[in-house]
Amino acid sequence: CLGSVGGMADANGQRERDDHNCRDRTLSNSQTTTRGGDSGGVPQYPSMRAAVEAENAMSVDEQAELELQATAEHEQLREELATLGLQGLDALAYVLAAKLGSTRKAFNWFDSARSGHIASVEWDMGVQVLHLDLVALTGLDSRQVFRLMARSRSEVGRAEWSEFFRSSR
Repeated sequence: CLGSVGGMADANGQRERDDHNCRDRTLSNSQTTTRGGDSGGVPQYPSMRAAVEAENAMSVDEQAELELQATAEHEQLREELATLGLQGLDALAYVLAAKLGSTRKAFNWFDSARSGHIASVEWDMGVQVLHLDLVALTGLDSRQVFRLMARSRSEVGRAEWSEFFRSSR
């Protein structure tokens, strides 16, 4: 998995295949990110909007269970990151690939408006829905990470997203 996170993507999408394989090995049984613990690693919700709607429809008990699952997943990922020696933005790339299949798929998931750009509100909501503790993960809060990605713009396009995760290695 370290090679897929630390390596450069080739023109044929090798990085996405590596991210996908790495994610399958690491989180195939997580019910917060995969449908019913499906070992295929298919995201439970195809979009952030679907995830938000599902969470809003949950009972208090279901929300409590989701929080427990998120805590267990967070601990599992923390151990994997320590084992792989990943920190900062490399750790963020790994976690997004683990939860959503690849950093490319993560862009599509965060882009809930399907505009081809991620607005800061989409980023903030997605971070919450994915139960990411960015400060613990990267040492930066959500707004700081977004500013790094957006490079003084108000939104992040696909090119900026790809460059950000490529340069974080």
